[in-house]
Amino acid sequence: MHYVDLPEYTAAIDKAREQYPELRVVKGMECEYIPEQQTWYEDELLGDYKFDYLIGAAHFFLDADDEWVGTYGGTTSAKALVEFGNYTVKMMESGVFDFIAHPDLFGNCYEKWDANCTACTRDIMAAAAETGVGLEVNALGIRKQNAKASDNPFPLYPWLPFWEEASNYDVNVIVNADAHRPEDLQGKTGEAFQIVADLGLKHMDVDAIGARATTD
Repeated sequence: MHYVDLPEYTAAIDKAREQYPELRVVKGMECEYIPEQQTWYEDELLGDYKFDYLIGAAHFFLDADDEWVGTYGGTTSAKALVEFGNYTVKMMESGVFDFIAHPDLFGNCYEKWDANCTACTRDIMAAAAETGVGLEVNALGIRKQNAKASDNPFPLYPWLPFWEEASNYDVNVIVNADAHRPEDLQGKTGEAFQIVADLGLKHMDVDAIGARATTD
């Protein structure tokens, strides 16, 4: 979305709330986290535009030199995994996000699970347990796995070892369709819920999402 489209987007949600009062419609946004723009998330998105919740996402992450690195193709080394983990932790610690989208996105270009993956995952899990920010089991990733080319060696996401590690922590998870098209709204969510059930993960209270709209 271009920034200029933000008023139209929020107006459409507000109109839907008026047109369908029998439905609970909450206003959300998936965002990269730019630390120096912390007050923008707080004052404009959560304040002026009255977003009910924000989703943190690391399609890009800041490296040790404060340079942006694309996660698609960028998490190919131990150093990159440390930086991806550090950035994800900072998102959770910012206090503006209800949950983190595809926190195991590094599986798009890291071929085999190893000690570096475990270390990155444990940093993310510790922060999620400490902050209470949820972690998303992304059903779009399952659709991508089903459609990937036979010569693609990467596990993509959801990456099962990541979620197996999650079972060792007191963290909240959320199944999300990540529907880029309306027809994908429920695509593969059943398989995502099965991961949660098989590993005994704790699904976050979705009624609590958007709670700031009624408590502020």
